[in-house]
Amino acid sequence: MAAAHKVPQCGWGVVVNVKRRSLVITSVTMMVLGMGVTAPRAASAAPEEGWDPAAVALADDWRVPVEEAQARVDRQEPAEELAEQAQRVFSDRHAGVWIDQANRGAITVGFAGTVDQRTLDALAKEYGLTGHVAGVPVRHSLAALQRILDTLAGDLAAVNEGAAVPLSLGLRTDLNQVELTAPSGPTTAQASFVERARTEFGDAVTVSGSDAAPETTACAFPYCDQPLRGGLAIHAGNATCSGGFTAKSKVDSELYLLTAGHCAAAAPNSTWWTKFANNSVHNIGKPWNWKFGAAGDMAILSINNEPGWNPQPWVYVTASNGGYPTVTNSAYTIKKTGLSGGLIGKYLCKTGQTSGTSCGKLQAVGVTVSYSGGPTVQNLGKASIKVCKGDSGGPVYVKHVAYGLVSGGLLSGNCGNTIYYQGVKGAANAMNVNVLVSP
Repeated sequence: MAAAHKVPQCGWGVVVNVKRRSLVITSVTMMVLGMGVTAPRAASAAPEEGWDPAAVALADDWRVPVEEAQARVDRQEPAEELAEQAQRVFSDRHAGVWIDQANRGAITVGFAGTVDQRTLDALAKEYGLTGHVAGVPVRHSLAALQRILDTLAGDLAAVNEGAAVPLSLGLRTDLNQVELTAPSGPTTAQASFVERARTEFGDAVTVSGSDAAPETTACAFPYCDQPLRGGLAIHAGNATCSGGFTAKSKVDSELYLLTAGHCAAAAPNSTWWTKFANNSVHNIGKPWNWKFGAAGDMAILSINNEPGWNPQPWVYVTASNGGYPTVTNSAYTIKKTGLSGGLIGKYLCKTGQTSGTSCGKLQAVGVTVSYSGGPTVQNLGKASIKVCKGDSGGPVYVKHVAYGLVSGGLLSGNCGNTIYYQGVKGAANAMNVNVLVSP
């Protein structure tokens, strides 16, 4: 039976913050899918804390040594910085930056026209990426694709009204196109929308098919004693979600817990609670502010007993099932928030109270989805990461950098292998807080 876009229930998770924009229209069901498990391969001894979960996922996906995978993950942050600078330097010629994992993890810069290799080489040197950056000529500039994305996104909610499986869209810098995902049996309005997009924008739009639909996630997962941290189960009324990152008000230094906006909307006047390791119940607080709609999917919960909870910039990371050994880290530190740019092809991780920690590749940014039984949400990231109901609100991160909050996913039943996430910088700004970070 065709799945529909649904809003995940609350749950700790990791959100990927992707600001680089691609136009992708997709119809998917929010679910969490497990990563494929491969037989262990010979490798150097793991670091004391185990291999980075993102590196393990990358090594398993692309059949490369974990040392090589770790090096690629290590290059992601300077690549984000290069991408920000490239957009300013190349201006109207800029066509986006992505990571081509099939090409040895090359950081690839698109040019609408001739490649400016000399300037590109200088940028690569500036960010310590010499030998890992490639320029390619493409047809459409990033600005042109963004205009198309914005135009189509504005009409998507009305087009999806009453549809069992909604259309979705997002930006694919790696394809140099806006991607539209449509069901095999579209409504008349959806079919007309797809045809209009093809006619008006030509090869700047690509259409893919899916009969799955985005859903939000919910369930239950491990609990921890204080300090309060991200990635654990939180509850209110009949809602179950995941806690995201801890944060501090920009106005009065009050402390809050970031999570998904649809979680707060499900229990707006209830006190959210979690448990200690001994299964005893402990209150967190009520929702202070939230958004769930075109402006995003984010919320902050008041932390009423700050001295008792002693919130820390930690995320609970569970052991991964990849071919290389990783270990549980219940006090994984967050040291900064990610840049606004999001490189398609980079690897990210999420923690959710239902499915734990899993990692995968960023597929699209600037994504617009219509959730089943909920509103249309814009400017999300989309990544091939396992997710289940209950993971909503959980943190998205990599290399101790916060990127986002789990919003939903493409689910088949209770789980799936694709997440949508709200960028954490946008969420923090909308809620007027700063994510807590470790010195």
